[in-house]
Amino acid sequence: MLEQLFQLKKRKTTVLTEVVAGIIVFFSMIYILPVNAGIFASIGMDRQGVFIATALVAGLISIFMGVYANFPVALASGMGMNAYVAYTVIATLGYSWQEGFALLFVSGLFFFLMSLTPLRRTIINAIPQDVKAILGAGLGAFIAFVGLRNANIIVAGPTLVTLGSLSSPAILLGLGGIFLAFLFFSIPNQRINQLAILLAMVLTALGAIVLNGLGVNFVGMPSLNLDFANPFAGYSEVAFQIFGSNEDGTPYLLAVLLRPETYAIIFSLTMVNVFDTTATLVAIGKGAGLLNDKQELTGNQSILADAVGALICAPLGTSTVTSYAESTIGVQSGAKTGLTAVTVGLLFLTSIFLFPIFTIFTYAPVTAMALVSVGALMFMNNLKDIRWSDITISFTAFATILFMILTYSITSGLGLGLLLYMVMMLGSQRHRELNPTLYGIALLFLISFIVTEIVTLL
Repeated sequence: MLEQLFQLKKRKTTVLTEVVAGIIVFFSMIYILPVNAGIFASIGMDRQGVFIATALVAGLISIFMGVYANFPVALASGMGMNAYVAYTVIATLGYSWQEGFALLFVSGLFFFLMSLTPLRRTIINAIPQDVKAILGAGLGAFIAFVGLRNANIIVAGPTLVTLGSLSSPAILLGLGGIFLAFLFFSIPNQRINQLAILLAMVLTALGAIVLNGLGVNFVGMPSLNLDFANPFAGYSEVAFQIFGSNEDGTPYLLAVLLRPETYAIIFSLTMVNVFDTTATLVAIGKGAGLLNDKQELTGNQSILADAVGALICAPLGTSTVTSYAESTIGVQSGAKTGLTAVTVGLLFLTSIFLFPIFTIFTYAPVTAMALVSVGALMFMNNLKDIRWSDITISFTAFATILFMILTYSITSGLGLGLLLYMVMMLGSQRHRELNPTLYGIALLFLISFIVTEIVTLL
């Protein structure tokens, strides 16, 4: 049955190789469970409910990817997307978390419909490779900034932002975790590098527990409660909540559509999802030898599988899933089929019952190194693909990344950066290098900025 389902012999692999690769991938991305729960708990959602939703969706979609597409990639809630929705859309722009997730659902529906048509590939082909790399680098910088802010390592100050108090044990714990993660990445051992985030989180959490027992006061540290009696406690608080209504009776789905800034957010979320998931799928497909002669994905199954994940995540109570770059670790370990993804999915479903063990890992100073480390990796891996010798590209990169961080908004950073890119390309008489679709994308961003300002003034 496994041979017929995953074509193991044809792809020159074995059940043992695929399962072991899946276990390695799972442990390299397991940090998303406590991190995602901690992020959304900070804006009022049930911590255990989000944990369960994250594990459930990651498990179901990874298994679906493995069985339907026979592709060795695991999926889970995307870093960057979760932080943007929690801290910009909900905490800053004033959407309730139910409205924020309703917005995610609309974005996921649009993304799914795009994946059924040539539109997704059209947009991908329209955006220059440099701009895609700039978006990835900016997203990485944004995630890292969120991690530093959550752990109060960076706080508000007379100069807008400043370093938090180094006399605070919680801040020192967060900084220590970041230093520890970076140390593991620097050790010349591939296996340690692959598990650097997990190792840093475990050691930081254990350090917090021991020091707390010795009398060190870590403000806000959750208490350990190893109660496994009701593993699904809290899930009803987050599942299918987007289909409810505000106090005035307006359905959440309608309420978000009545806000003009919603459309700019949906557009940005969709763009991030398009580039992030596609780039990861292509990279993993290349490593596993699953691309055609033009280095393109064969078939549409893997694209549809991650689109299904984007569609169901918000109703089930978590942020948008994406194909995880950590899946490349599985490819390096020999993964070539969907059996690896199925293995990861089954382990995620099993982790639903282990929330009490993960409680300490949802503490912001403990999860900070995951956000900062993932952000740093995204930042570095994308920066090297930018043509810095081209002044238009280098100015666009500078502006996009800076605006993403300082406006605390992926939408604003991407929109302003893309408009600058268009102005500089036209000004340097390089309009022939621009894909016609790019004019439409830039126009949508320009309209969204204008409409948002008009509504604000009114």
